[in-house]
Amino acid sequence: MDPTGVEESSSLLQRTPMLAACLDGPTDRATIAKRAACSRATVYRATDDLIDRGLLERTAGGFRTTNFGTTLLEHAKRFHTDVDGASKIRSLLEYMDVAELVEHTHLFTDATVIEADSSSPYIIEQRLESFVRGATDEIRTVSDSFGPPTAITQTYERIIAGTEFEWITTQAMIDGLRTQYGEPLADIEDRENVAVYVVPETTLNYTIFDDQLVLVGTDDERGSIAVIVTTDDSEAVEWGRRVVDDYRQRATRVI
Repeated sequence: MDPTGVEESSSLLQRTPMLAACLDGPTDRATIAKRAACSRATVYRATDDLIDRGLLERTAGGFRTTNFGTTLLEHAKRFHTDVDGASKIRSLLEYMDVAELVEHTHLFTDATVIEADSSSPYIIEQRLESFVRGATDEIRTVSDSFGPPTAITQTYERIIAGTEFEWITTQAMIDGLRTQYGEPLADIEDRENVAVYVVPETTLNYTIFDDQLVLVGTDDERGSIAVIVTTDDSEAVEWGRRVVDDYRQRATRVI
């Protein structure tokens, strides 16, 4: 987009409150100013511009958003939501540059973000442990790391208790797991509620605990978890399940 296009798009985004103010039908300038929280002088200039762009139309009762204006308003709302979601998970994006996630930042506007904190060094580990302990129906994970040892132990306990467990990971992780946890792994390999798949690589690191989605950002240089993002938004969880399905179609089952 050229600089002129950027400027025009920016001015349109600034005027979306005025478009929204006219969605319910003909609206006078005084009402637009009140709903959009701006001056009448600003409304006067903006309505003329929006009419010229075909986004508003003048009627006997005031101004009304056109079908074109309504369409652009919906796109603008989505843009604002995408930006809000991206801003919310900004710290995670420093460790996870993934196209699938970038396209779905709108799902994380209400997410909870927990970052590693020297004043509370175990806060992430404790939160992950709580998710594992609370999972009674399913644990579905796509990751190339083990997570905290205590979380691994608790995952084993949940599997024994009957929680459905599905893990999509790399062969290197499976080999490492066998080295460190050979006996417990052997105990669960034949259980019907366990399925482990191998893929060449994973670009996401996340887990679904029942109806909770947890995304994990790992600092590879330090070899530790830097941030987790959690949400119980139903659309976010369903997106997570779709990603699991996509990985599974390209994976080889090993357990």
